[in-house]
Amino acid sequence: MPEEYLHDDRLYREHGTDGRTSVLRPAERSRHTNAQLPQQAAAEFLTNHATQLGIQPEWLTGESLGVSDATALGDDDAIELLLATEKHQFDTTTVAFQQTWNGIPVWRRGTTVTMKTGPARVTGVQNTSFPSISVDRPTPAKIKASMTGKRGVVARALGLNDAPVLATDHAAIVRPSRSDAADDRVHIISNEVVVYRYDARRRLSDEAPRSDAPGPAMTTSPATVTTLPSRWPYPTWRASRTAPSDSRAS
Repeated sequence: MPEEYLHDDRLYREHGTDGRTSVLRPAERSRHTNAQLPQQAAAEFLTNHATQLGIQPEWLTGESLGVSDATALGDDDAIELLLATEKHQFDTTTVAFQQTWNGIPVWRRGTTVTMKTGPARVTGVQNTSFPSISVDRPTPAKIKASMTGKRGVVARALGLNDAPVLATDHAAIVRPSRSDAADDRVHIISNEVVVYRYDARRRLSDEAPRSDAPGPAMTTSPATVTTLPSRWPYPTWRASRTAPSDSRAS
């Protein structure tokens, strides 16, 4: 996308295909910050240039703090940018912030600040965060059913006849007890709820296109790709079958 020069702020800005700010960088290649610790320097730069990025300063201060339990969602749409990672390579440091909605991570959305150290100087920002988020809140029962129900995401994705089991003890799967040894059901050993935006135009499927379906059809071959339902928050999962009775864990 073409660059836009913000004369008053001495910044170059790029917009993504959706019109939101995707890149922001200083005209002088690197800009000093008062804070010297990478995390504080990154937060300072983002706060000072929140308007140019299309974010809110309170996202970085905790003033819009949301809940962390997906089954206790409130009525507001609290958004935050929480520290995710800090990586160092030679004299360059990259600080990444994860966007959250009511404490729930937003899938592949956030802001990344790249800087030089000694002293701290910001060289650029990449932004993929949503400026606002509105979610059709599912009930706690629907969240649980999407994980362990017979028609839930896991059962449909793996083609299961029986509903999967949500396991809380990983050791019980590695070394199943005698009563569990004959249980060959799929056990979900970890799960996480995320906010996911479904875009029908980017849907991939191995199903044959219907003649009456509107718009172009997109298919993949030979791999099977499971369609995600149009709802968020949306749970991600990792599943494993229990070891058979004659297996021994080393």
